[in-house]
Amino acid sequence: MIDADKSQPTGDKNIGYPQICIRTNRTAERTDMKPIIEEAMSIGKKYPWSEKYTIIREIFKALGSEFGNGEFGHAWIIYFNSATPGDNTSYAFHENHGFVKNSEHGNTNDSANRKYHLQRCVKVDGSSITPQLIEEKIIQKLIDESNNLSRLMKITDHDLPKGVYTPITNCSWFAGNLWNDIMMLSYEQSIENDVNINELADKMGLPFIKNIRGIGDPGMLAESIEKGLNILKV
Repeated sequence: MIDADKSQPTGDKNIGYPQICIRTNRTAERTDMKPIIEEAMSIGKKYPWSEKYTIIREIFKALGSEFGNGEFGHAWIIYFNSATPGDNTSYAFHENHGFVKNSEHGNTNDSANRKYHLQRCVKVDGSSITPQLIEEKIIQKLIDESNNLSRLMKITDHDLPKGVYTPITNCSWFAGNLWNDIMMLSYEQSIENDVNINELADKMGLPFIKNIRGIGDPGMLAESIEKGLNILKV
């Protein structure tokens, strides 16, 4: 369920700056993924098994569209330099764009003014954790991973500069992993769900899909944020 009912355009002034915030407009309840998976599988049945790579591509494209339309919620990261309005940098992953910085496309909105339902903010050491480090070291690694997974799913056959939004590498995957890497903590729930990827791989007769860890569920990310309300300093 989406419930964007809160607003903090300059972050959490109580903890100081600079700070990192992870936000979502999703309530803390897991998505029932099985009907979504079954619908995507039905698309794959339209093709003969001799076209198995087409089946793979179409199934994952269908799953990506389900998550990319925003109906399941959105998650994004904001680096607040100070309490000055506008003195921040936002990061997110979007369908048809991959990595998006500062809502650079007209159809994306990850701004500090966007309302959210849950957030977690942590004050960071501005001398060591900077936007430049985040973008060059951490985000680039996630872009590379999204390209690798996209090729595995047969969605693309070459790397894209901003990476590829897929049902696996969606906004929850990006925000959760970016947060984890910055915090150097393990919030594995942010990228888990109740879908058994091994079972899906067995159904499709494609064992290499087992290399994929899971489908990023915005609801589970929201659960992780809600359960981790204590503020940790990095």
